Amino acid sequence: VYINRRDLDVPSLRPGQRVALVGKMRLPLWPRNPGGFDEGQFLNQWQADFVFYAKQVNILNATPTLFWLPWAWGESVHRLLHDYFYRRYAPVDAAILEGILLGFPGTFPRGLRQAFSDVGIMHLLTPSGDKITLIWIWSLALGCCLGLWPKQRLALAIVLASFYLLIVGLEPSYTRAYGMCLCAFLAFMLGRNSGSFQTLIISA
Repeated sequence: VYINRRDLDVPSLRPGQRVALVGKMRLPLWPRNPGGFDEGQFLNQWQADFVFYAKQVNILNATPTLFWLPWAWGESVHRLLHDYFYRRYAPVDAAILEGILLGFPGTFPRGLRQAFSDVGIMHLLTPSGDKITLIWIWSLALGCCLGLWPKQRLALAIVLASFYLLIVGLEPSYTRAYGMCLCAFLAFMLGRNSGSFQTLIISA
């Protein structure tokens, strides 16, 4: 279901909060004229078959459940970073910076977004496993610079990578890379002869 919340005053939500949406659901519209906007084709990219126009949002629990508290805390940190970027830099620069660091780009001018796609670098601004893999590598490098023992370096990498995962959210590309790196490093520390195929299966 694709939820359209245009002209709707949506309150600030956090992961783990349960909400009730009041509105109307319908099937996607066909183009009225040849070459017109095909809503069904547009919704295919979201894997949605219905459109729900929300007219009202009711929060059922103001405080996230205990399981979701870490994710709610990470979302709060993400919003703090978002607000800082947009206070410190111009909107376009802030959107690019947030996309590179956190994988959530803001609104770009239409020509600029098309330029990113044309040169093949749009993936740098979207959720990517490369980002969290770099966090693992930089964390291990930091542990080496601090003179930590191998197990201490691994513990530091797990903490920092988990912290980053909480901030960016449970996007499949992030969680897949996080799981693969975690399995690979744990296997190395335990002296297990683990191949990439086994790591991929566990991540899947």
